[in-house]
Amino acid sequence: MLASLLLTSNVCFGQVEAPTDPEFLAWPSYCQARFVTLQVGEQTQWAYKVPRVQIELAKREIGEQAFLSIHHACAGSMWLQRARMERDKVRRSFMLNQSITETTYTVLRIPESSPLLPGLYSNLAAANKELGNTDVAIGHLERAIALQPTVPATYVSLGLLYRSLGQLPKAREIFQRGSDATGEQSAELHYHFGLLLLQLKDNGPALQHAKLAYARGFPLPGLRNKLMAQGLWDGKLADSQSP
Repeated sequence: MLASLLLTSNVCFGQVEAPTDPEFLAWPSYCQARFVTLQVGEQTQWAYKVPRVQIELAKREIGEQAFLSIHHACAGSMWLQRARMERDKVRRSFMLNQSITETTYTVLRIPESSPLLPGLYSNLAAANKELGNTDVAIGHLERAIALQPTVPATYVSLGLLYRSLGQLPKAREIFQRGSDATGEQSAELHYHFGLLLLQLKDNGPALQHAKLAYARGFPLPGLRNKLMAQGLWDGKLADSQSP
């Protein structure tokens, strides 16, 4: 079985394994569009289901330069998801390293200003963390923040990484950096910041971040439920326009 996986390890242009139907459908539209322009994609059913207009829109959406290499990042995302479901340690390690190789291929070929870059660095960080390379994972996320400091998702990823390592004060520092850099407008960042503060037993600020998260439409009820269980939730939301 491992030998069959190794056949797909070549990352030369166009060497991407065909996704399963659920994997293809889960891809963003630009991944689908790029895949059907490849030789491997032309031989699948999807070649007849992705219209030409979707391909042209994808090129405009992410840029011609990014479009030419994005299939490797799409493959990298696919390998990362497969690794998360894989129980065999050898196969899982292979898949994670494959994800890193494929994603890096794209990262090195797209503009540093590309809106795709933070997500790609987050995938690199996730794969490296799973392999035990936490310093490398942190470095990828810090790199993404340095390049695009107003993207809240990267602060969320880095804060959660530190939290998973038990470094709660460092996680708090990262979430605060993110709040300051993004004008405190990210519902997701408020949500995770609130969870961390509740864990640190800083209940007042935790409640305030919860109100801001839900006022901005965050869908998960976990933080509110934790506050309610402790008798801290008063049922009010913050002004969605307030910082």
